[in-house]
Amino acid sequence: MGQGGAGPDILFLAAGFLLHQILIESDRPQRALEVADWLLERDSDSLRAQLAKATSYQRLGEPLQAEEVLRISLELAPGNPRIAGALARSYRER
Repeated sequence: MGQGGAGPDILFLAAGFLLHQILIESDRPQRALEVADWLLERDSDSLRAQLAKATSYQRLGEPLQAEEVLRISLELAPGNPRIAGALARSYRER
């Protein structure tokens, strides 16, 4: 691989995030959840993948599971405003 090129893992992850977004927008949250799990298998510390999983659960109508994922995410990144905001919205929407 040449300098400045993205490795295959980075490209696969980027494609996975794009696929997740397409599935969410296409109202296919179960499949989006499977993609989020696939992303987390490859990078368990990815906050973006954690948020993708939480979004999938929210779209599936499973707010408690979404909140659990968001709480785990806050442990990985305490004080992260994006995660804290998503968790607060989830509580409010219940």
